[in-house]
Amino acid sequence: MPTGTADPFGLRRQALGIIRITVEKKYPFSLRELIEESEKTVEGEDGADRRGSKKRRSRFLSSPISNFLLERRVPFDVTEAVLTVSFDELPDVQGRIDALQKAREWEGF
Repeated sequence: MPTGTADPFGLRRQALGIIRITVEKKYPFSLRELIEESEKTVEGEDGADRRGSKKRRSRFLSSPISNFLLERRVPFDVTEAVLTVSFDELPDVQGRIDALQKAREWEGF
């Protein structure tokens, strides 16, 4: 996992690429399932304890998703509201953003 500014394998850039492609092409797949599948490839390689690594990978993905949305000029409060609920399927995230943006236009919202 990248730490601080160290990212020797370019994982942040790769995560951003996955996010960008998934959102732009509207590929409906579960990031949670992707993380679970990735666990199988590293499970037991060095005998290390893998508990909590799913949570770390999920937290790792939330940051580039948030940055991606902010770069697309999605307001910070909308980004936070939508990602707090879930960011498992990115096309669903975009749908919730669109719905929330529309609801903000309602009188009395």
